[in-house]
Order: sequence, then C-alpha cells, then structure tokens
Amino acid sequence: MPAHASANPLHLVPSVPLDHRADAWNGAAIRLIDAHFHIQADAEPDVLCRLLGFFAQQQLTPSDVSAHREDDDRFALTIRHPSLCARRAEVIAQKMRSLVSVFAVELREATALAPRIEAQA
Repeated sequence: MPAHASANPLHLVPSVPLDHRADAWNGAAIRLIDAHFHIQADAEPDVLCRLLGFFAQQQLTPSDVSAHREDDDRFALTIRHPSLCARRAEVIAQKMRSLVSVFAVELREATALAPRIEAQA
C-alpha cells in the first residue's frame, strides 16, 4: 500500500468555524443583514414548528422567537436571525409564504451589516 493511501484525508479539509463558513449561494461577496421575519398565520399547533424548521434545515438558530395569539384564529409571530445572508433570508421568507397556514410574511432588515469577503481556497 502506498504511503499516501494510508494518510488521513481529513487533513486536506480546512477547519472553518460555523459562523464564518463560506456561503455558496452568493459567491465571494456576502451582504449580511439582521433579518426580522414578521408572520401572520393560522393559530394551529404545528405552525411554529414548521416555520422554525426552515432554519433547522440549514443548521441556523434564530436569536429571538416570539409568538402571540391575536384572536381565536390567528398567530402573530416574529423570528429574528442576526447576520443572515440577504439572499438566504429571502429564500426562507418565500418558503414560509408557501405554507398553507401562513397568511403573510414580511421580511424586514433591521440593520445592514458590513459585507464580508470570503477567501477562496
């Protein structure tokens, strides 16, 4: 067996912290935003789980989540994720809008964060 065949291939993969990993959706320049999702939805038990599932699918954890029942039929929810790629935030908002139990989703950009340039390896 050649010497290079027994070498651990994981040493070739650079170790990058999760909060600084490159975002393949946007190439080199990434515009990060403090994304606030304001959602109006049916007051159903699974709505919050379905909405948070869009973040979980991408290994994202929102910093703030609030929900209150406006009346017997409707929830008002707010989900905040700081330093989220603007394109990714819009895709998540579109997915939220596709849920049957969601009436409206408004994506607000609280504060625009400075663009970060990712180094290409």
